[in-house]
Amino acid sequence: MNVDELKSLLEAAEQAERSQSFTEAEQLLERIVSILSPQSDHAFSPEIFIHRQRPLSAEFKHLLARIYQFAGAVHFRLSHYSNSLEFQNYALDLWIQLQDGRKCIEQKISLAALHSLEAWDGHNFEKAEEYLQSALDQSTAIHRKKIESQVHERLADLYMHQRVWGKFADHFRKYVFIKDELQEEEAREQAMKFEREKEKARLEATESLLHRMLPPSIVARMMNGETSIADYHENISVLFADIVGFTPIATNMSAASLLKFMNVLFERYDEIAQKHGCERIKTIGDGYLALCGAPVFTHDHHERITKMAIDMQYYATHADEDHLRLLPEGMDFHIRIGVHCGPIVAGVIGTGKISYDVYGDTVNIAARMESYSDPDKIHVSKEFRDAAIGFERTANIRFTDRGEIDIKGKGIMNTFFLECNDMSL
Repeated sequence: MNVDELKSLLEAAEQAERSQSFTEAEQLLERIVSILSPQSDHAFSPEIFIHRQRPLSAEFKHLLARIYQFAGAVHFRLSHYSNSLEFQNYALDLWIQLQDGRKCIEQKISLAALHSLEAWDGHNFEKAEEYLQSALDQSTAIHRKKIESQVHERLADLYMHQRVWGKFADHFRKYVFIKDELQEEEAREQAMKFEREKEKARLEATESLLHRMLPPSIVARMMNGETSIADYHENISVLFADIVGFTPIATNMSAASLLKFMNVLFERYDEIAQKHGCERIKTIGDGYLALCGAPVFTHDHHERITKMAIDMQYYATHADEDHLRLLPEGMDFHIRIGVHCGPIVAGVIGTGKISYDVYGDTVNIAARMESYSDPDKIHVSKEFRDAAIGFERTANIRFTDRGEIDIKGKGIMNTFFLECNDMSL
């Protein structure tokens, strides 16, 4: 016997019944019967399995119970009430053996409906009352309020037809009370669900906003409950960049053109930073501050920031025509870049408007490297040059000694220009 085929046919028959394709459902039931009782010329009887010497598996019992339940429903609709009773009784017996409380209750309610049917000669109101009372006790015991409400409604209907008004009133009141209670619970659940969804949406919006303002690792720490984020990083690389002669350029541009120009430029910078695993910290006017090695440390931060600086320089000298057309006529576009490495302190500041910021002499020196740089040049400190020697050949870069220069606030420093031998780094 092909159990999988029986399951498939039963599911198809149940679906046909739900879709009110009754003829199809009956035809599928006949096919099930032919599989279960292939040698019989008579109508399928459930007894052929109930009295088998070989015990049935729990899985097969469950399948048989469903088949008997479905067959009982089909015979009931066809007005074959005695056949329906036989199948339903066997189904109930199997549900009891399987200890399936919910199915037992369903089957008892169905049997009560059959016994209370006045069109059937074998109807028995006492039996219907007995099944419903049993279903009520069972649903109360397993705390199935919805089913309990339905059983009270059925009992109220039964007593109304029997004109037993006291019991009718008692069960009708209980039906209404439980129904109202269920509606209140559903309303509370809906309200709680709405609040949960609103809170989830708020958290998602907050997280999305934080991701626009802060590095991902910092957002993760904040979402995990950290309220004070302040870190010391022993050695990272810092990059500053700005536009040469920005003030006269901005003075001769409309507000819309200026904002569009800067927005496109910083978007390109951000793409370059992401490409090389660097982190944009902030922009100040035309200034752009980025770093690598924090908030998540990476041992190759010198090389990554070098590649970012070269790509930024390349974009400045090969910018899109549409981008350059936003500039005032006769004005050129050049940038200066400064890079330094060393220790920093970094963390989240602010309450209403928060930001991730970096502090320390390393940041100040990187800013000085940028301000003392030449147009379209990458100006780096000796400390950064010394750290970059390890990948100088593999990255195809070179350092041109600029000699000693007097840096405001720092005194005499030996600095270098970082240059790329091949712009396809």
